[in-house]
Amino acid sequence: MSEQEHLTAHPSDPRYLSLGGKTWIPIGLNTAFVRAWTDPAEALVRHCVWIDRIADNGGNCARIWLSQPLLDPETKRAGEFDPKAARRLHVLLDRARERDVKLKLCIDHVRSIFPRKENELFPGAATFHKPVWAKAAGGPADTIAEYIDGKAGREHYLKRVDFFADITGNDTAVMGWELWNEVNCVEGDWVAWTKYMLPEVARRVSQPVMQSYGGDDYEGGAETYQKGIPIPGNAMAQIHRYINMGSRRSETARGPMDIMAGDAIHTVRALCGGDRPLLLNECSAVEPHYVAPSHLLARDKKGTLLHDLLFAPFFAGAAGSGMSWYWDHHYFDLHNLWWHLKRFANAVKDIDPVAEKFQPERRDIPGIRVWQLSGPRMVTAWLRDAESDWKYELEDGENPRTVSDARWKPGFSAEQLSNAKIEAYDPWADTWQTLRADGDEIIIPAFKRSLVVRARLDL
Repeated sequence: MSEQEHLTAHPSDPRYLSLGGKTWIPIGLNTAFVRAWTDPAEALVRHCVWIDRIADNGGNCARIWLSQPLLDPETKRAGEFDPKAARRLHVLLDRARERDVKLKLCIDHVRSIFPRKENELFPGAATFHKPVWAKAAGGPADTIAEYIDGKAGREHYLKRVDFFADITGNDTAVMGWELWNEVNCVEGDWVAWTKYMLPEVARRVSQPVMQSYGGDDYEGGAETYQKGIPIPGNAMAQIHRYINMGSRRSETARGPMDIMAGDAIHTVRALCGGDRPLLLNECSAVEPHYVAPSHLLARDKKGTLLHDLLFAPFFAGAAGSGMSWYWDHHYFDLHNLWWHLKRFANAVKDIDPVAEKFQPERRDIPGIRVWQLSGPRMVTAWLRDAESDWKYELEDGENPRTVSDARWKPGFSAEQLSNAKIEAYDPWADTWQTLRADGDEIIIPAFKRSLVVRARLDL
């Protein structure tokens, strides 16, 4: 099996991903686990349906938790691995491979050995404790700090990795391996643990290995990323961000989704210098302090929040779309929003950000935020109406306004634009149209919420 069949950082521009020697733009979301299931066969079917919906709508990746009950191999005693978990994972990998969807595998997510109070206590929330790891059950630790910091805990974790690696360690359906969901939420020296585990896991698998950290909208959040992102061996610079009106630290977490999502990419790029792919790994909206999915999700029947979190990261310089949380009855399935993936795929089709040598910039015009990727021969930009944000539509109940009479200077001269191919894509109507320039300005057609514009020079 060739190394070219696995994802790598692009050799010409490490901010992007390469697959088979070509730039690969990840388009997908989290489908981490099935909530509150009782029949494992039904849960497995639901995962396969989500893979199909991603593929049917132009997506190519999803993030799942290997530590969810359906796939967790340790159900009775620590170190005793249930072969049924392996068979179920094989089913998902086979379906993903058939549909050309890659799965990012998050190895663990727990925060404690024994039950404790967690912020996320709504029906169907993930279970964050794992008593099977306790010493009384043959496990290595009675606290998560003991697990993270102790030799026995590390050896046990790597046995779990070995179990999964035997199944998937060289599988082209795997996008990569994530060590621990929001590892900074556990007690113990997670920095030392991550430094130890990144190379250890990388020796066991063929795909990229990375780490994830929780949202930075709380006290100490910025410091988490300052410590975590620069750790050597972390193949992708990932960040989690949520609209959280309970955040006292971050004004960005209380503002428009596109600003929050785009700023997330700026944050991680500043910490790693763009030396690896940048990804918004989780994003959505929550009630204050993450106690439940935001009430906005039930109101957002058109998927305006989703649209912004998909588009803003890429046009701010990320390797691909943002990855939404709440994929099931809380949001995606509730409103059947899968078509948004197709609209993003249409917006980025036929462009290669590496070949075009894109650099992100902002060229805002009155009333419109312009998230722009600029290269020497091509510019593409996502224009976002600054007025019709989630507060305007979902809180105030207003219809999005029509933006008209706008002009945009993409940075090319009048002479260059006179021979350029200029077109616009309306992701809400799924239509393309040819545009014209007036001097060094492009005349923007009327639109609602957002518009994607491209200008390619005739060299």
